[in-house]
Amino acid sequence: MNGNEGGTATVKSGTRRSLLFVAGLLAIALAAWGCMQFAFAAGADARFAIVTDGIGGTHRISLDEDGTYPIKTDLGTNVIVVEHGEAHMGDADCPGHDCIEQGAISNPGEIIVCLPHKLIVTVEGTDDEAVSAIEGGGDAGSANGDAEASALNDRDHTGSPMIDGIAG
Repeated sequence: MNGNEGGTATVKSGTRRSLLFVAGLLAIALAAWGCMQFAFAAGADARFAIVTDGIGGTHRISLDEDGTYPIKTDLGTNVIVVEHGEAHMGDADCPGHDCIEQGAISNPGEIIVCLPHKLIVTVEGTDDEAVSAIEGGGDAGSANGDAEASALNDRDHTGSPMIDGIAG
């Protein structure tokens, strides 16, 4: 009987070690998968408000952090407010305040425009090509962006802004 008892103990001990080894491997694999999911999720939803001001400056504001961002140029001041992943024009010293009434934007392709201040706010994701197109360095959408920028930068002989050839 002593021979059988010793063999049974060895089998139980070997089975226990195998189960602990497999459980350890599963725990490591699960931890690695969780880290990868967290890393991918952190970058997947990154969105930015791209602000092009009337003097050619470009500002990139994360929609992940709430805040108030004043944009001051010779044409005037606009205050962009980021709250809960959305951007809206909180204040502006332009006449009419149409830019304030345009509401909040949060999805790529949405836009806020302040014509008197020649300020454009768009939402972009983390796609570098789309962001570089806004900055004038990419192919995607740059033809349309250049046409809009050209229309906003045109001036008549008196220095007044012109939109599509109509003096403002």
